[in-house]
Amino acid sequence: MREVVTLCRLERFMVSLDIIAMLPGLSLKALPKSISDHNPIMVYVKSFKSGPRPFKCFNNWMDDDRFNSLITDTLKKVRGSGIGCIMRKSMEVTKGWVDREIRRN
Repeated sequence: MREVVTLCRLERFMVSLDIIAMLPGLSLKALPKSISDHNPIMVYVKSFKSGPRPFKCFNNWMDDDRFNSLITDTLKKVRGSGIGCIMRKSMEVTKGWVDREIRRN
């Protein structure tokens, strides 16, 4: 006769390799038993990044003279550059301005 009782069961399910490839952050979590004597398994995605965070510029920033002079000075410095360089530099100085002037308040 067996003296040790095993009180666990192996809960299983199947997932397509295509799903795993599409959702690399796929995770599993065994939930507590409720009605059944089985643990429900929750499948979820830990994190999903759809790309870089979009750049935002709010209209009320245009009313700030410091912001306007910052953008004007930046555009003077990158004059003659391509549009990619102009946008990248404008975004950099805007993010710095937001960190200094907006988020500190």
